[in-house]
Amino acid sequence: MKTNKQPPFLKLNFGAMSDKIKTQLSNQGFKYNTTVISEYQKYHDYILHLSFQNILTDKQKDVAQNKLFNKIKSHLKKANK
Repeated sequence: MKTNKQPPFLKLNFGAMSDKIKTQLSNQGFKYNTTVISEYQKYHDYILHLSFQNILTDKQKDVAQNKLFNKIKSHLKKANK
């Protein structure tokens, strides 16, 4: 009998006080490439820094975080086959 295993639900918090991305992924049981996720963490930090300096509007920050989320999701699909 074939079972339809659902992929794990990914939830990431991108707030300034949230855990690092790799910690959040590990806590959810995902496998990932540490080098790739470290780069994505840098991108997250850059987005927050630009937002705090009022270089990015809230809308621009949201768009950037959504793009980053999609990159992370794509990486996890490959790493968790």
